[in-house]
Amino acid sequence: MDFLLDVADRMMGELRRRYPWVLFGVAMALWLPVLVFLTLLMHATGWWPLVVLVSVPTTVLAVSVAVWGLRDTWTTVWVVGTGAIVLLSGPAPQWWNPPDDWHATAITIGAFLYAQVYFGLLGVLHHFWTLRHPEVGAEAEAGERFRMRRMLQVRLALATLVVVFGATSGKTDDYPRVMPMGFLFGLVTLPMLVALWFRVRPLAWVSAALIVAALVPNLLLAPDEGSLQRMLIEYGWAQAVAIYLWIKAARVWYWPDALIREIRDESGGRRTAW
Repeated sequence: MDFLLDVADRMMGELRRRYPWVLFGVAMALWLPVLVFLTLLMHATGWWPLVVLVSVPTTVLAVSVAVWGLRDTWTTVWVVGTGAIVLLSGPAPQWWNPPDDWHATAITIGAFLYAQVYFGLLGVLHHFWTLRHPEVGAEAEAGERFRMRRMLQVRLALATLVVVFGATSGKTDDYPRVMPMGFLFGLVTLPMLVALWFRVRPLAWVSAALIVAALVPNLLLAPDEGSLQRMLIEYGWAQAVAIYLWIKAARVWYWPDALIREIRDESGGRRTAW
């Protein structure tokens, strides 16, 4: 899995470099229809203002990245914009009450993939900005470090929330319990958030180990084969992705906080503060 996802990351980087307009068109063709669909869906239930509250900061963030690039986008704009996507694609699907387990899985995976499309759009917009500003070529390496670290950080936040809220949501509280000790995932939330903020390699390894440690008892205590199968299908993919991303954070050269301080020094104290 590590090898396949690393190859996919490199392929996306090459496609972004060679065919940025194609990726931009694909991202917009996927992002905007989903946004319209969610608005229409929520309008029928009277909750459409929630979609507006999500779409406004994400649109502002996309415009900001297109105009100023990732490194000069205000940290507040980045946090609010990506935070809206993370909350919409992480906890929100776990509060949904679909008619069956397959619908629940489809909604969760669809929301997760929707977030990846949006993050891909930000990457393409930043690439366009770098093409318009060749004078920043001397800072290209530091800028690439910054871009990759931010994207990995927000993907980690999303995957972690999907795991935690998936394991502790009411959907797992049937009989027999699909997640017998789901509360264990809630207990490891704080250490993982600390690891996400401080970006230290050992804490990333610890976060991956905590997910495994919370998963094993749930696998061993599954009351029957049906519950075990449902747990693996509906929640196992998110746990595998989160474990992979934490291991990746522990291994990649651009994750540690010391490098981020170095980038801020190289950029002359720009507005991107974390």
